[in-house]
Amino acid sequence: MSFPGSRPLTLSVCFPKVFVNTLAIRTDLSGDPSFGELIQRVTDVCLEAYAHQDVPFEKLVEELGVERDLSRTPVFQVMMVLQNTAVERLEMSGLQLSNIEREKELVQNNSAKFDLLLALNEKGDELVGTLEYSVDLFDRETIKRLGRHFERVLKAVAENEEWRVSELPLLSEEEKHKLLHDWNKTEEFDSAESFAAKFEREVERNPAAVALTFENEELSYRELNRRSNQLAHHLRGLGVGPEVRVGLLLERSADMIVSLLAVLKAGGAYLPLDAAYPR
Repeated sequence: MSFPGSRPLTLSVCFPKVFVNTLAIRTDLSGDPSFGELIQRVTDVCLEAYAHQDVPFEKLVEELGVERDLSRTPVFQVMMVLQNTAVERLEMSGLQLSNIEREKELVQNNSAKFDLLLALNEKGDELVGTLEYSVDLFDRETIKRLGRHFERVLKAVAENEEWRVSELPLLSEEEKHKLLHDWNKTEEFDSAESFAAKFEREVERNPAAVALTFENEELSYRELNRRSNQLAHHLRGLGVGPEVRVGLLLERSADMIVSLLAVLKAGGAYLPLDAAYPR
């Protein structure tokens, strides 16, 4: 802006920020839908949710009676933001206005508001995004790997929306090889010695070390060995030995591990049974 007989003047204009309400969306993945079906479900949920978008998020949290925890946000911990609103050029007589990059006007943010936040912006025919994450939960390599997995899923559904959610490809060929081959190398395992024998050898080396932790219960190698030996003797008295299968109908617990080890010590084979199975 300039006036007769004066030097050019640079005018900095600050516009008030828009107050945006947070709208929590629940996604239904039941029935292992195809990606196309999932998109339709999300669309329906969003349209229904928009009818209540004026309800303040703080009011929702209050009505739900959610227990507050300073370590995480209530109701949800993962957010995705898509900025796709066109920025109109503001024209004023005698003024030329231009945008100031957000990174230049704000101090760098060093705290994550959510466990994970994906922010996407439309720039021409591209989507440019940033991932903000809690360093208490994730490290940099994990987030980079998560980004690659997300990109791989997007490419897959762009080619074929009939992918089932459970079938969506996440891993690269290198990661698959590592999981299937590198992590399953068993050449160094001595098959001549039983697992029970290996366990008892560890008992001799570290009898007081913690061998099992379940909820608030801890068992040392000595205690786990004592309890499993006691049960193994009882099983042998019932006729358990080689070629004999023993059903284990137990919820996850320390007793389940004791029982599993006892069956092996008795020389039998254990068969896990789910309490939800039909009688």
